[in-house]
Amino acid sequence: PDDIDILVERHPDVYESCTVGVSDEMLGQRPVTFFSSKLGKTVVQKELIEIVRANYKTDSTPTKFCQIEKIPKNERGKKDRKHLLKSIDLCK
Repeated sequence: PDDIDILVERHPDVYESCTVGVSDEMLGQRPVTFFSSKLGKTVVQKELIEIVRANYKTDSTPTKFCQIEKIPKNERGKKDRKHLLKSIDLCK
């Protein structure tokens, strides 16, 4: 997931991202990327898909990109993937 986050964060309007693995019957797991945009900026998800596909394995491209206000952090200041997994239903 960190490789995907590095690529997504190359987009000039993305502030931060965090990719989590979600259970999938066919694939076992599929990546879903949450991201926040820089203040006042709009990010087109199609652009994020293109960035990842151009630089990463196609079968590992996230199936969803979910824009959220802020990536949650745990008590150590690291990206809180567990919290994001609990919020996966908000991602449509």
